[in-house]
Amino acid sequence: MRIIQVSASYKPAVIYGGPTLSVSKLSEELCKNGIKTGVVTTLANGKNELGFPVGKVTYIENVPVRFFKRITKDHSHFSPGLIWHLLKLKKAAEPTIIHIHAWWNLVSIFACTIAHLKSIPVVLSPRGTLSQYSFTKKNNRLKNWMHFLAGKKLLSKCFFHVTSEAEKAEILQLFRPRHIQVISNFITIPSNLDIQIRKKSSVLKLLFMSR
Repeated sequence: MRIIQVSASYKPAVIYGGPTLSVSKLSEELCKNGIKTGVVTTLANGKNELGFPVGKVTYIENVPVRFFKRITKDHSHFSPGLIWHLLKLKKAAEPTIIHIHAWWNLVSIFACTIAHLKSIPVVLSPRGTLSQYSFTKKNNRLKNWMHFLAGKKLLSKCFFHVTSEAEKAEILQLFRPRHIQVISNFITIPSNLDIQIRKKSSVLKLLFMSR
């Protein structure tokens, strides 16, 4: 199996927060487990660009990554080079999946369109970008028109990966994808944690704090 991860940004562009780390950690774990995985992304790093070679494979934590220039900044990330790279994809001997991360940017929308045209299965991880909140806040009119004209049709053909039951419920209120599965993100727990245990327990409890 071959998995092509498509994301508008990638490590080390941690300026975009948790989703960037989630995508990179997933890619690293897939490669560790012998699953052929590659990343296609842009040089996006906020107002600046990352300094990696354009269109060539760069290995980051043993993950092959191709970076492409974008001609519009956050959060549209229009990248003709990336789009052309996906259009040139040839049918491989092994099954191929395109895994798209986040929505509401031109990288994701074009990647989804191209994948459907080529009959390549799409897994979409919204990373919090598909909810009632996202339809009522920033650029809400444009988002609603995009969703009405093409977005809903594209998304309904995708297999969805979400990270919580709450995210799953929100998406099912908006439309019905081909399938939706809840799978938690990978996390890294330091091996040298100095944990003071007040009460002995066989269960490790983790407290997540987020904006």
